[in-house]
Amino acid sequence: MLITDNYFLRLKEQNIKPKSQLLLGLAVLFWLAGFDVIYSLQDHEFDQERALYSIPAGAASALCLSSLFHLATAVFLALVEISAHIGVIYWVTCAAVAIVLFWEHLIVAPNDLSRIDMEFFDLNAYVSLGDFLSTLADVNLNSSAGTVE
Repeated sequence: MLITDNYFLRLKEQNIKPKSQLLLGLAVLFWLAGFDVIYSLQDHEFDQERALYSIPAGAASALCLSSLFHLATAVFLALVEISAHIGVIYWVTCAAVAIVLFWEHLIVAPNDLSRIDMEFFDLNAYVSLGDFLSTLADVNLNSSAGTVE
């Protein structure tokens, strides 16, 4: 959470509109919810044995819901740029994040959850760090030019 907190602080320092901060918060919310749903699939058998019913019940439903959450993430990240006019580096990062999230859904299948492992966890860490660093770079470049709103 330290990275996310620093992210918002940096945007505030650069006088980014509160609307953009809200949109970024929603992007982070849906991103976290999307991969949390995927990670919860590892506990599916445990949950069934104890009659615990997570949302959603079943791997196919969970992956579908996670896909929708990650689609919302990509949309909200794009809306941040539209709202704040951060710059080209940010757009490239949005595309890269969307590609990584899409790829995550290609490597996990309802009938084969074996690929939910540390590598999958690492992908999400790279998304977080990459998005933060590239946005920070773009905000710094554009704020010195006076183009960030």
